[in-house]
Amino acid sequence: MSKALSTAFHPEKAGPTERVNQILEQYLQMYVSYHQDDWHTWLPLAEFAYTNAEHSSTKQSPFFTIYGRNPRFDSIHVSEDSPSGMLSTKLQ
Repeated sequence: MSKALSTAFHPEKAGPTERVNQILEQYLQMYVSYHQDDWHTWLPLAEFAYTNAEHSSTKQSPFFTIYGRNPRFDSIHVSEDSPSGMLSTKLQ
């Protein structure tokens, strides 16, 4: 039996993931309630905001880099009773 090292043993490879997590945490801190019990309802909107923000290194959003187009706001999947679902319902 041989030991296989996972990325947990290589923190230098976790840098980009940690940076994304830090950015998403900053987004969520702005909208999550004081009791922090509704963060999961805001996560789709935080992800949408991150993937559509222009990045300094590429000068374009990650979504545009992958798909070659900008997304439509109504293409994110959220439940009707979530804060972001209520927002999209009000916008229609």
